[in-house]
Amino acid sequence: MSIISVNQKLATELGLSYDRESGIVAGFYNGYHIAFIMQNNLRQIVVSVSNGTGQMPEKEILKQAHKENKKVLSNPSVQGYRATYAIPNAMTDNGKLERSAAAAAVLTEFLRANSLRDCSELSGRPDESSCYYVGGTLRFLTQDEYNTERNRAQSSFDEKAAKRGNPIAGIVGALLGSLVGVLAMVIIGQLGYVSVWAGLVMGVCVAKGYELLSGKFDFVGLVCSLLIMAVMIFFGNQLDWAITIARAYEANVFDAFPVVNEVVKANELLPVYYRNLGLYYLATLIGAIPTLIGLLKHQQLLTVSYPIGPEAHESVVYVSSDDDTDSEDDE
Repeated sequence: MSIISVNQKLATELGLSYDRESGIVAGFYNGYHIAFIMQNNLRQIVVSVSNGTGQMPEKEILKQAHKENKKVLSNPSVQGYRATYAIPNAMTDNGKLERSAAAAAVLTEFLRANSLRDCSELSGRPDESSCYYVGGTLRFLTQDEYNTERNRAQSSFDEKAAKRGNPIAGIVGALLGSLVGVLAMVIIGQLGYVSVWAGLVMGVCVAKGYELLSGKFDFVGLVCSLLIMAVMIFFGNQLDWAITIARAYEANVFDAFPVVNEVVKANELLPVYYRNLGLYYLATLIGAIPTLIGLLKHQQLLTVSYPIGPEAHESVVYVSSDDDTDSEDDE
């Protein structure tokens, strides 16, 4: 099963809704609105609760849920009314499904046992909140709060969209970020491995470097990032070989770098050289490309806001447009 399959089965088993666009599983379960999100390839469960009088719950109480259920709840993070728990990974997809379902069961039972009530993450208003996707993130809001936050997210997006990115500065940022990726390649390469993690590091650092200095990550940023990665992977492979040659001949890396190809040919190591280079590109294809596409998709999701769960039928996705009108259609 893929992550999508696990999410679909989890939604079916718990009676929740699976939003394919954002990858969020959310809805009403056992008296509480809950949501499962993916963060750094780790599934997390999120809730928003108050102490029953509209006041924020004590952090230590919510952290106690982890202490009592360490097998299925870890790394608790509490911000205001909102609490997030990581679900420890499992070796198999069935194991991931079982742990996620168990996390929902034990967490909601813990919340009920401690008299904590389902509420809005903004105001703490009980029994009126629902799950929404607003401006690229999951929110627990009332209908009125959702309308306000949706408009705020739209204004923020329009403001950012009006600003033109700086591709030149973005390229500089991507190049700086790629150096971190090259470092990861060399460190792992000197240990005798070619890892997907090096490709992942390369993709994240290049994309974030571009976005940080350009001001936005768009299609131009994607193309520039791909070209820079292609060049820097070749450079990283050359540097990896230069370090290996310098060690073998007790030479300086700077002296070894210009003669890498000559030494490789002289020692009949071309098949090994091209195999390693191919593996580096493959690792980057597996690790970095999905990261870049995911980042571009996330940028596109910043333009939409909509309910997730039973309320989703009440309002269709709100899409950013050049005019000032909102688009809502009832099914």
